[in-house]
Amino acid sequence: MFVKKCLLPVEEDVVPPTDNSQDAAVSDPTHSLEADIELLCNEINYLSDLSSDTEESESEIGTGTEDMSSGSGRLAAVQPLKRQKFAVPFRVQQEKKKEARATSQMDGLLDVEKLLKSKSTDFVGGSSGLQAKRTCAIASYLALVVRKKYRPLVASQLAAETHGFVKMWGGHQIQSWARAWMSRRTLLLSLTGHHAKTYSLLSDPGVAVELRTYMRSNKWALDPEKLAAFTKNQLIPAEAEKYAHKIIDNEMPSGLKRYMELELFP
Repeated sequence: MFVKKCLLPVEEDVVPPTDNSQDAAVSDPTHSLEADIELLCNEINYLSDLSSDTEESESEIGTGTEDMSSGSGRLAAVQPLKRQKFAVPFRVQQEKKKEARATSQMDGLLDVEKLLKSKSTDFVGGSSGLQAKRTCAIASYLALVVRKKYRPLVASQLAAETHGFVKMWGGHQIQSWARAWMSRRTLLLSLTGHHAKTYSLLSDPGVAVELRTYMRSNKWALDPEKLAAFTKNQLIPAEAEKYAHKIIDNEMPSGLKRYMELELFP
């Protein structure tokens, strides 16, 4: 705590009392209160009266406070962080990325159109299959973005509705197909039918061995005598070709089905 300065006026040329004067003041009953106050004020050291050496030592300690002589008692303001300076300005970087994206989309559009026009292109499932349908959707999406300047989300939804896909989910799928095409020039294959949900008895090793043994025999033939003549090349070529189609289309499936239902599975 700091003691406030005396409010009473103090003469500048006051000489500090000596020990004799103090004794005299004590012995003198008429000693005034003003003399005691003057003596107390002269003996008090204020913070503003400190030497400059003391202030320099406190500043070297690094307390992080302002000069307390001002009476504010507040901490020093934190210096603001300097802004990071890029070698290439941020706006220039954004413009370059935008130009690179537009170039990639244009190249992808030209390549997918060339793929659709080529007669040597063999889509999985044929020209009316799912892969061909996806390729057409990619071409429509890129054409809307590059040539019509549509936003990617709007263009994907329009392409999805045009080619029979769901608007929202189909639009997201078309964007993922287009990204795969532009980055790797590949068409994603459909996973429909690649996840078996039920167990088949035909995958059992014991059942597979029994079926192979049965197919190697002649028990499946509806006409064993004709089959024997066919295996010995005793039939004329036209009759042999006709009988071969009959074996593959009728006799083998019918005999195998009868064997599985009546003998193997029971």
